[in-house]
Amino acid sequence: MVDIPNTYVVFKPLSLLEPDEKPVVISFLANSHQLSALTTLWYYEGGCLDNVIIAKGAGCHQVGVLAYREAEREDPRALVGLTDLFARKSIRKQLGDDVMTFTVPFRMFKQMEENVEGSFLQEETWETLLKTIA
Repeated sequence: MVDIPNTYVVFKPLSLLEPDEKPVVISFLANSHQLSALTTLWYYEGGCLDNVIIAKGAGCHQVGVLAYREAEREDPRALVGLTDLFARKSIRKQLGDDVMTFTVPFRMFKQMEENVEGSFLQEETWETLLKTIA
């Protein structure tokens, strides 16, 4: 079980973390291309075919409660979120209509970061997709 004394949820860039803040999960805001890339990068660590899931729940459950439960698992799964229609309606003015979340335990995020060097993210296919995002 994840020991989380004085737990609170903060949404901010990692670069703005205070030294005493220890993330449990990381949530990405992602369009369809970015979601595909994050899913592919997640699978670099191996595992089964269902280690990226879309779980039923409110938007806050998908990036909070359910994500914290996954962080407790030995083999955690990534969670795709913002499938809750009420959440989508609420955030569309701020984020637009083509945004989902991709949430992973912080420890797995660090592994994903290590896998970037030499990965598909540095190849032509991803570079082409990046041009369509911009």
